[in-house]
Amino acid sequence: MQKVLKTRANGVAREDIVAAATKLFADRGFSGVTLREIAAKAKVHVPAIYHHFDDKRALYVTCAINAFSTPSLRLAQILNDEMGDEEHLFVFMTGMCRLNFTEPVLVKLVQRQVLDDDRMLLDLLNSYAIGSYIEPLVKILSRVTTGRDVRQIAFSMLALSYGAAQLKGFRSATGWSTTAFSSPEELARFVLGVILPEIDWTPFAAAPRRKAGRPKGKAADGSAGIPAEPPARSRAAARRAAL
Repeated sequence: MQKVLKTRANGVAREDIVAAATKLFADRGFSGVTLREIAAKAKVHVPAIYHHFDDKRALYVTCAINAFSTPSLRLAQILNDEMGDEEHLFVFMTGMCRLNFTEPVLVKLVQRQVLDDDRMLLDLLNSYAIGSYIEPLVKILSRVTTGRDVRQIAFSMLALSYGAAQLKGFRSATGWSTTAFSSPEELARFVLGVILPEIDWTPFAAAPRRKAGRPKGKAADGSAGIPAEPPARSRAAARRAAL
């Protein structure tokens, strides 16, 4: 007996299709997934996919851009906050490392792009997502270092943080040090220490973090009011905790 699918609003159905397709594409790649499988996971009929997308390729591009856009905008916002250049770099790097630790679907999509070498999609991702934080990052790097290729430094930051996070499974097998993989902050300190060793990153990694769960505009005792402005280090730690 054929399963009867519930009718949903177009917007809801589209969201369900994108969510289901993103997970399947991340697990198996573009060529390893059929529209029938996507429809089954999203609990829609195949024609519903064609109602929202021209073809599987259009759906794949939408999934990739959606997955990259929100994290990219968060990283770009970090670089626009009021902080010193070194603090900007550390908080940004912590956010990047946290993504690599906690967003497996995004990480798998990155791996798919590397394997597929899909130039058109990579160009689109740069235009709609990644490019939002690359230029601000390059500008900051140009102020903290001289005589070096800052774009190469920016690329190395992203590559080393991604690679170190993904290869953390080799720790026990090789006996390599595990300290740098214990938290996003520690990995950020490690990566920046390798790439920009002239700067002491330890104070940033050691900065205390604000306790989670306290509403903005509330004092420590729960009363209403605007708390005193915290020190710069504490503000940075709060931003890292919120990433």
